[in-house]
Amino acid sequence: MTQFYAMKLRDANKKVENLKDEINQLRTCNHSKYKVTPDF
Repeated sequence: MTQFYAMKLRDANKKVENLKDEINQLRTCNHSKYKVTPDF
């Protein structure tokens, strides 16, 4: 049973890392694509 939880935890950690990578990619894409300039 402990092995099962260890496996699930590893999968969850992998998923979190993938999401972090995705977020970083989206952030860098958005910054390069859309320059945020205030319209004053």
